[in-house]
Amino acid sequence: MIKNLKKVVGICLIAILVIGCSSDNSSVNEEEEMNLENIFEGDVILINQAEVDAFVSNNYTKIDGSLQIGENIFNDPNNINDILGFSSLTGITGDFKFLNNSVTNLNGFNNLQNIGGSVEVAYNNELIEINSLSNLTSIGGDF
Repeated sequence: MIKNLKKVVGICLIAILVIGCSSDNSSVNEEEEMNLENIFEGDVILINQAEVDAFVSNNYTKIDGSLQIGENIFNDPNNINDILGFSSLTGITGDFKFLNNSVTNLNGFNNLQNIGGSVEVAYNNELIEINSLSNLTSIGGDF
């Protein structure tokens, strides 16, 4: 009789574990999905590689504001030569300006889909292609 009781208790414990592990985690999954967006609030102006590196280390998916990389067309090119860290960025609600940098392509912006404002890519003497912007589906202003 004690052996049967041990078996019954063991089966009940296993059943409780199986039922507990198979519970619906939909609320957890919804929270995880909401946390997948990492949004920077405000305008961003990055004028050197150190500032770019610090910003992209946060893996922002969206900028709720404008993004300017580089500055002043009359100076020597900015030392910005690595923009691959922007690969997590999918949207900018404001303008996007890429000015006077030392890159040959815009690789890093491959996942950028939406820009709410205008796009200005200018004075980048080494830039030879912008195919990385081919995933853009909407631009709110001029290009």
